Amino acid sequence: MASSWNLRIATVDDAAALAEVHLRSWQTAYRGIFSDAFLDGMMAGLGTRTERWRQSLSSPTPADSRAYVVEIAGAGMAGFVSGGSAREVHPGYPGELYAIYLLAEHRGQGIGRALFGTCRDYLASLGHRAFMLWVIDANPTCAFYRAMGGQVVPGLTKAATIGGTTVTELVFGWSDAVVEPPARA
Repeated sequence: MASSWNLRIATVDDAAALAEVHLRSWQTAYRGIFSDAFLDGMMAGLGTRTERWRQSLSSPTPADSRAYVVEIAGAGMAGFVSGGSAREVHPGYPGELYAIYLLAEHRGQGIGRALFGTCRDYLASLGHRAFMLWVIDANPTCAFYRAMGGQVVPGLTKAATIGGTTVTELVFGWSDAVVEPPARA
């Protein structure tokens, strides 16, 4: 269990750590969904991913996009969440949680819930009481999104080819009625 952690707004100085957490999280979260060769080779793109994060943090698109990071005392960055106005218009979902990733060794400690709640609160501060998240349907974290009150939005799916594998992306949605996640048991 993590002894001490801090959740804060990400800055441009976090770009390299964000990129590393992003790629390392992909390597564990999507094992068995994408090929081992694709996942094992991801760190070769660390420089490119770092530059994407640097650009995203210095000139966000949409302009109200924001990222938050969690740092573990003595261990560095453990995860992040990002969100803002929806990047694609879908009636009823003006906000979007763009991404939420947590290193495998820090899962199950309440950090993911804290990241989710922080982004939910940020989206609500923008007036987005309803929001969505695109997710690969085979992603094992779909159970987490359901536990946080998300519901699959019928009819919002798309096919994507990533690393040579075609997957289906679907949308989890949170509306006014379910914006607050259920209390932890």
